[in-house]
Amino acid sequence: MKVKMKNNTIPTFTIDDNFVFNDPFESPVLEEELFFARILEFIENNLTSNFKTTVLCYLEDYDGNLSEATLEEEGYYKSLNKCLGYYSDLEQYEVCSRITNLIKEYELQ
Repeated sequence: MKVKMKNNTIPTFTIDDNFVFNDPFESPVLEEELFFARILEFIENNLTSNFKTTVLCYLEDYDGNLSEATLEEEGYYKSLNKCLGYYSDLEQYEVCSRITNLIKEYELQ
């Protein structure tokens, strides 16, 4: 699945107030499926196009406060591995193959 950004709009996700940083594969947002799709789309776009950005998304808490979440190129490998774990758990092996190919093609590590 790919999240399509309209006019390069940066998505906003709602922070899960119950999130605890114990599980590295647990998503900090309520819209988990869209969040992982966004990470993959973001990295693919940055690797394959001339348009580069570091702003992954905005995170909104229950009080409406917004924070900017960025993802630098040196974090692509780790983020793709988190996506790989997520999509593997969902048995979405075509997406896993796409992720693996990105890692190999761009020699990410």
